[in-house]
Amino acid sequence: MPCTKCEEGKYKWGETGECKYDTLDACESANHKYSKMKPTPLGKKSYEEYEKELKEYNFSTVYKVDLSSLKEVEKLMRNMSQKASIVSSIFDALDDELHGRRIFREDAEEQLQNADDYKQNIEGSKEEVELAKSRLDKAKDELKDDQDGYKEEIDKYKKLQDKVKEQEKLVKARQKQYISESKTVGKELAKVKKAYADLQKAGKALGIAKIPVENYNAYIADGEEWGSGKLPSGFDK
Repeated sequence: MPCTKCEEGKYKWGETGECKYDTLDACESANHKYSKMKPTPLGKKSYEEYEKELKEYNFSTVYKVDLSSLKEVEKLMRNMSQKASIVSSIFDALDDELHGRRIFREDAEEQLQNADDYKQNIEGSKEEVELAKSRLDKAKDELKDDQDGYKEEIDKYKKLQDKVKEQEKLVKARQKQYISESKTVGKELAKVKKAYADLQKAGKALGIAKIPVENYNAYIADGEEWGSGKLPSGFDK
């Protein structure tokens, strides 16, 4: 494992060493005892150290390690990531549809209020017809206008109510889809965690403190965010 030059100009021992040596000679001198080490079945150690550990090692604790489990963990994480992406898209669509439903509801309520206003005007116009015969023709015209206005606003209200119902169907279908896909992500998350734990256990059996898995924490965070199987607060009404 030779000394290598870092980007800032200093030197480090091996690929994972600290860039702390000012010169190549300083690096090699500080690590001269390691340069004589050769790979052995128990890692890169001297054969003296290997022989000593071989005598002390308890072979009754040897585990069968399936190193392909690392690829399985990565495969499961990719599957979970794809599912989380689907749930994220559904979440965005659900947000837009809930917004649309809210707008239609507000418009429908406004139209209903307008219709109620016309309805009140109709009652007032009827009373005026009865109380003032001299203004009968004018009152009749106003009555007709109010009736037409009421009918127009009621028709608008009914159309908006139909749109509210249609939007409600979309929202319920999307909520159901979100819950289903979210549960799928949750199941994938559980598989990833179990596979990762098995991998780390196998690594410890070989004397490896921890086997790194790229982007494991990021995948787990995605799974926990989308894999609850429940609708987020505010999206369940």
